[in-house]
Amino acid sequence: MIRQGSCIRKPNLNYVTGENGNEQFKYIADLSIICFSRWNYSMKSMLAVEIGIYALSVALASILWRNPAILALCYILISLFMLCRWHTKSDLIFYFAAFVLGPIGELVATHYGAWKYSKPAFLIPIWLPFLWGIALLFMKKLSETLINKE
Repeated sequence: MIRQGSCIRKPNLNYVTGENGNEQFKYIADLSIICFSRWNYSMKSMLAVEIGIYALSVALASILWRNPAILALCYILISLFMLCRWHTKSDLIFYFAAFVLGPIGELVATHYGAWKYSKPAFLIPIWLPFLWGIALLFMKKLSETLINKE
């Protein structure tokens, strides 16, 4: 398969027969074919969306931490975007398991004094469950994208 615009080409395979008669594979390809042979535009766009969600989530927390309600609203919108885009059964389980279990762990830790949040609603900020869901679904989708190189 050769796609010139994306530098994605299937490398040519030649059989080379060794001195003892065993056949061996020999790749005849330049470096660009080897580096980009498994990456395509859809994978690049998936990575861009996933990294963009991560960057946006971090930026929003850094900018809006003083306004928990606005930050929660932003995370709700990101969550809706993610769940509209990725809504398989496993995606939903990952999101909602993190949404529930992450904050429970945070509640226990903050209750026993491991750390404090500056503007908690009940030991934790109201936006934290949404961020837990976003974070776990982000990690799931990023790992799937990187593992499923096509």
